[in-house]
Amino acid sequence: MLKNLTSIIINTRNGHRTINSAIRSALAQDYDLTEIIIYDNASEPPISEVILIKDIKLKIIRCTESLNLGEARNRALGESSGEYVVFLDDDDIMLPNKIELCINALKVDNKIGMVYSNAVSYTHLRAHE
Repeated sequence: MLKNLTSIIINTRNGHRTINSAIRSALAQDYDLTEIIIYDNASEPPISEVILIKDIKLKIIRCTESLNLGEARNRALGESSGEYVVFLDDDDIMLPNKIELCINALKVDNKIGMVYSNAVSYTHLRAHE
């Protein structure tokens, strides 16, 4: 475990249409100490064939057997190096300050072990631009 590093875990199974948006949002975080683990849960074709982004923070792991989400997340977690972990679905995006806000909330009190945040629909965001 690396101190202050956040592991962003993106589990995917056939998320070919949305995975690049999820990755871009992970890379756009204000909090820079991140690694991004993409766990390909038996996608066909392999998800690596559609990932357009190249970055040293990306680690792509392919599983050839179809797992339930819990098992896939546990396996991806086993590949993480971070002190903190964020799960991001392959069809979601994070606002740029999400990780920083969550880590600051965790540091308020050492008894806090988990932080979660609200979701905002894309349609809602577009209406307020």
